[in-house]
Amino acid sequence: MLRASLKTKMTVAVCFIIACLMTGSAFFALNFFESRIRQSIFETQSTFVSRLADELDEKINDFQKHLIGMAMTFPTDVLQDPEMTQRYLDGRVDASFVFDNAITVLSSSGRLIAEHPYVPDSRGTDFSSHGYFRKTIETGMPYISSPYFPSKEEHSPAIMFAVPVFGKKGEIAALLCGSVSLLNHSYFVKLRGVRVGGTGYTYVYDKDRTMVVHPDEKRMGTRDVPVGANKLFDAALAGFEGTGETVTSKGLHVLASFKRLKNVDWIVASNYPVESAYAPLHEARNVFYFLIVAVVVITMTIVWYLMRRLTQPLDAFAEHVRRLPEKKSSEMLFHGKTGDEIETLSDAFNAMVTEMVGKTEALRQSESRYEKAEDIARIGNWQLAVAAGTMSWSSGMYRILGLQSHEFDATLDAFVRCIHPEDRAAFRNSLDGALGKKTGYDIEHRICRPDGAVLFVRNEAEVVLDEKGTPVLVTGNIRDITRRKRNEEALQRSRDFYLTLLEGFPALIWQSGADSLFNFFNRTWLDFTGRSFEQEAGYGWTEQIHPDDREAFLGSYRGAFQSRMPFEAEFRLRRKDGEYRWIVTAGRAFNDVDGSFAGFIGFCYDITYRKNIEGELRKLFRAVEQNPASIVITDTNGTIEYVNPKFCE
Repeated sequence: MLRASLKTKMTVAVCFIIACLMTGSAFFALNFFESRIRQSIFETQSTFVSRLADELDEKINDFQKHLIGMAMTFPTDVLQDPEMTQRYLDGRVDASFVFDNAITVLSSSGRLIAEHPYVPDSRGTDFSSHGYFRKTIETGMPYISSPYFPSKEEHSPAIMFAVPVFGKKGEIAALLCGSVSLLNHSYFVKLRGVRVGGTGYTYVYDKDRTMVVHPDEKRMGTRDVPVGANKLFDAALAGFEGTGETVTSKGLHVLASFKRLKNVDWIVASNYPVESAYAPLHEARNVFYFLIVAVVVITMTIVWYLMRRLTQPLDAFAEHVRRLPEKKSSEMLFHGKTGDEIETLSDAFNAMVTEMVGKTEALRQSESRYEKAEDIARIGNWQLAVAAGTMSWSSGMYRILGLQSHEFDATLDAFVRCIHPEDRAAFRNSLDGALGKKTGYDIEHRICRPDGAVLFVRNEAEVVLDEKGTPVLVTGNIRDITRRKRNEEALQRSRDFYLTLLEGFPALIWQSGADSLFNFFNRTWLDFTGRSFEQEAGYGWTEQIHPDDREAFLGSYRGAFQSRMPFEAEFRLRRKDGEYRWIVTAGRAFNDVDGSFAGFIGFCYDITYRKNIEGELRKLFRAVEQNPASIVITDTNGTIEYVNPKFCE
């Protein structure tokens, strides 16, 4: 397997860092500028549509103003004669240029009086069912209709401007109507021809989803955008104005802008295919990718060349270190004068080599001292070669086991024979478990010396694995803990002795652990309550406390337990015959042999007799206090110590 040199690693690392920084910065800048350009495109598109909407608003306003001006100057006297009305309309040449489709005069009942251009046999036609007529009559205000088709024979949508003509008494005498062709009028022809970016287009629709103006003539006057087919189309009807990306009802992904007109419920919109709108951005991104790759390649080439020149002394030093085992004395020193960190490294290396020989001797002396430390600490070290089953011991091992080096055949079986027969199986299980789990173990067992002595030892070991994770070596040590074990046994016997004394003590004795749970009750206690230890353990015994006293006692106990302070309490405890007896208890904290807090120990006495005496005395005192006779109590010297209330009277 090939190993990469430090030079290669440094080159790759530096190039990687530079490439990441450059690429990250470039992508950040690209995304930033793309977002700004997108925002600029959105703003430009919105501005364009807003100006187009303002222009259309102004044009519609001009149409309406022109018709209102005609209505204000309209001679109502001619309404009685259709011919005079026709001559009046024919004389208004200016109106013909504005309203290219037709100019009509309707009576207040909706009948056609006259129209320009003149159409034979049309006078008297009833238009009262038309929406623009009804709206104008109802409101008395000018009205602009939705697109409609004047003739069923041809697809030529138009819009109607209607203005009331008022008589001398303020009544609506007639309606003056001007029709503008959305297909042929010069302004709307120009509006339908407006292009956005070459491939985009503009259109106008009203609140009823009817297309007022559209480049496709067949779509004008139709409602061919279903609800939900174009989300921004629907949003504009709900009040949205601005620019965003959407999909048209024809499935085209576009950049769409919307602006509502002020004079009529129309919406001016534009669709700019996203592919065309963002084409410059895509071209700029491709150029950016090419430049990034080129810059990274050039940077890596320069970095590799510089690293090669700068690391030549380091390569020479590495080769010198590789051949170091073949060198002797002064040949082990490296002579490199580069004036930089490599020279500092070589000087430190030379100092280390010079010092190494001296430390080798110091290591030998340290090993000798280590053997002495083993003897003092009564510790022995051992190693087990797993595959061969052979062991090696330190001098401390021989001393603890009472053997000479020639008396041990350096095998695992020989070591097992030194272990007490009752502990051999446990040792084998611990060793096999450590090898199986590839972890260490820490156990205590006994060993049998040739002189017949039995020692307690603590045996600790760790498993050493090879590159494949297979156990190859077990290293461990044993420590003579016989003295500690003897002390623990003596301490346990002492505890057993005191517990035996407490078992027969006439007082009720209890003990709790560091977890505050009660874990000992002497025989006197169990005989008193008539319950088993299992029933009393923990907080089970508190079930026998009188309900009126239980919480007060537990509060005193827990408070003392938290503060580690002595406490005393009185409560009623149910005896095995069911009678509640007054008990006084006192407890204090105690520590374990290592000085750590171990729990509380305490005793209880039955004070029911004392409580009864106190009750009788209280009765006697009340009798003396309430006695109708005068009572005086004196001491032996005649000194008055007490008089009752009757005496004071």
